[in-house]
Formats: sequence, structure tokens, C-alpha cells
Amino acid sequence: MDLTEHKKRWLTALVTVPVLLYIFFMGDERLFTFLMMAVTMVGVWEYHQVVGLSTSPRDLGFLWAELFATAIIAAAHFGSIETIFFLLWISLFVFAARALHRHSPGLASFEVLAADLLCVLYIPCLVASLVLLRKGADGGRWIFLTVALAFFADTGAFYAGRFFGKHKLAPAISPGKTIEGAIGGILADILTALLCARYLLPAIPFWGAVVLGVFAAMSGQMGDLFESMIKRTFGKKDSGTLLPGHGGILDRVDALLFASPVVYSCKYFFG
Repeated sequence: MDLTEHKKRWLTALVTVPVLLYIFFMGDERLFTFLMMAVTMVGVWEYHQVVGLSTSPRDLGFLWAELFATAIIAAAHFGSIETIFFLLWISLFVFAARALHRHSPGLASFEVLAADLLCVLYIPCLVASLVLLRKGADGGRWIFLTVALAFFADTGAFYAGRFFGKHKLAPAISPGKTIEGAIGGILADILTALLCARYLLPAIPFWGAVVLGVFAAMSGQMGDLFESMIKRTFGKKDSGTLLPGHGGILDRVDALLFASPVVYSCKYFFG
């Protein structure tokens, strides 16, 4: 990465991080929900761009995806898990009917149907877990825990891989990732979860923090690889250009999205 790219990354971080910190931890739930709704809508647009689906306002598939995504986030804001499931069922019926109407011999119609449904499952459903985490008196602390787990797993994996990495983790998807790096990320998240449980969320027992650290790190790394797999499949380097020097929204939240349901499960049992 050249000097110009480094400057772009730092300038983007200096502008966005203070705003995000306020919204994540100081702002009310509605402000956080609006931010997550915006992230979801941009993420859906980026996903359609990456996999080659239409992003035209006149395309019903794109419009339905954005509509379902927005509705799922709204349902999460009101804490209605039943409504989220209802929206998922309806999205299956709508996209299945669309695929039946546009059916043609071969895999093309089925691939479009699969891409449509994956979009709804991948982005709004995972972002919804963040909205659910933010609800309640300790919502800001749970969000802090989630962000910390995603950040330190990535940091631990980077440095462990840099100094000790020898065995490739998934060379066909992400050649730079190593097994040693993945282990470093897990250890970093165990420590992060233990510290957060000790000082922020004492309801989480010691063993629960250890389990949370292991699975949050594994899930976050899976999310990173999953997004890389999608981009590599379609020959894309980044999901978008919204964040100069960082790529798109999905490039920044891929690990966070996959880690968030793990943390939500922890909140469900111990919160």
C-alpha cells in the first residue's frame, strides 16, 4: 500500500471514528438504528454490485431486497423476532415467485434466486443482531464488546500471522491468512472477552467469556473469509469505494457482522 492510500485510510478514520463512537455508545437507540439502516441499505447495494445483480431503481429484485432489508432492521429496533422471521418467509415467497416467472433452462434463474435470498440472510439479518444488542440499559456496553471482539481478533490475527505465520489458512480465498494468525485472533478475543466481562458486563461468567472469545473470533474470521470468497468469485478487489482507502461498507464490517450473532447469543443467556 503506497503513502497516498495510507493517508486516505487515516483521513477516513479521523473523520468517521469520532462520529461512530458517539452513535455507538452515547447516542440513543433510534440514532443507532438509523445508522444501521443506512449501513444495511448501502451494504445491499454493494452486494448487488459485487455479484452482478441490477442496482437500478426500476429493478424489482433490487427494490424488494432494499425493502426487506429496511423492514428487518425496523423489526429488530422494536424487538420483534417474530416479525423478522415473517419477513424472511415473505422474502422467500417473493423471490421464489420472481424466479418462477423468469425461469429459463440451466442454472441462471436458480443462481439469481440464490443470490437474492443470500443478500437478505447475509446483510440485514446480521445487522439486525447489532440492533438487538443495542436495546436495553446495557446496550452500549454490549455493542462495545462486539466491536472490541471484532477489532482485537483482527489485530491479534494480523500480528500473530506476521511474526509466527507459516501454515496457510485458506490460500484459495485469502493467501495472506495463516492458521497461526487465526489462533492469535482467538487468544486475543479470549482476553478481550475476559476483560469486558470483568469490568463492563459482570453477568458473563468466566467460562462464558472464554467460550464467547473463542466463537466470536472464529465467527469474525469466517465473516472475513466469506466476504473475500464472494469478491474473489466475481473478480472484485473491494465491495465498494465509499470509504477512501478502506473499500466499501462490507469490507469494514464483514467480521463484525458474523461475530454479532455470537455476542447476541451471549446476551440472551447472560444479559
